[in-house]
Amino acid sequence: MKVLQPTNTEQSIFIIPRKTDSLESVVMTIVMDGEKTEEVIDDLLLVQDGNYLQVLFESNILEEGRGYAIEMKQGDNLMYRDKFFVTSQNDYKIKHKESQLQYTEYNEADDNTFIIK
Repeated sequence: MKVLQPTNTEQSIFIIPRKTDSLESVVMTIVMDGEKTEEVIDDLLLVQDGNYLQVLFESNILEEGRGYAIEMKQGDNLMYRDKFFVTSQNDYKIKHKESQLQYTEYNEADDNTFIIK
């Protein structure tokens, strides 16, 4: 899973593709989990960096706290598949709790019991 920012400016990820014959005609499809909102990006900038491939792209559907499925294809050949999580959080020492405002702990002795608001 890759972590991205909720912005429509250029972002980059590093991937290890399944197979690459060339870096031409690569298309990335991003699908929002649950909503099925889809975006197809065909103007990717791909840079070979050793065994990795740097992918630079801009997306208009990335929203805070959402998950996305991505696929990169070259024609009919699947080149890469992964998940994105979008957050503006920059301090990765603080753990992210996705539903932290929707429940309270019921019993501190039993950390698996919660009251849903």
